[in-house]
Amino acid sequence: MFTPEHLHVALNHVALIGFAVAIIPLLVALFRKDRGALLSALLIVLICGFSIPVVMETGEEATERIITGQIGVELDSATGVFLHEHEERAELAAVFVYIVTGLAAAGLLVMRIKPQHQYKLATLVLAGCVICTALLVWTAEAGGRIRHPEFRPPAATAP
Repeated sequence: MFTPEHLHVALNHVALIGFAVAIIPLLVALFRKDRGALLSALLIVLICGFSIPVVMETGEEATERIITGQIGVELDSATGVFLHEHEERAELAAVFVYIVTGLAAAGLLVMRIKPQHQYKLATLVLAGCVICTALLVWTAEAGGRIRHPEFRPPAATAP
């Protein structure tokens, strides 16, 4: 149950859903100038951002186990293409996640040290959360194609 594949599939949702959820308190914070909502949103972003290294590591381990046949499931010939596509998308998404996570950490400092700039930084974090959510959905879509032929374009499904 706690194989890299299981952990990867379970944990990748933390960031995807979390970044999307963080958009709500960020909008509340910006429209109502609500420091509590801003603090909540920044903490959500931090938690989600810190999940990505674990997701990336379990994904690499799962890929290795798939390629070497350790998972005991026969995969079709298109799997390698989708594994590579998913990994490439994940690496790009991770860069943005790390940037936005850094902005959220900076936002917590700004709230304490220079509160007059907290909502300017919150605007950047909000834009970053929208971008990260889109990139994480894009990455997950490619990941779904690895084991779900029904998610693949018709030409990519091998008999």
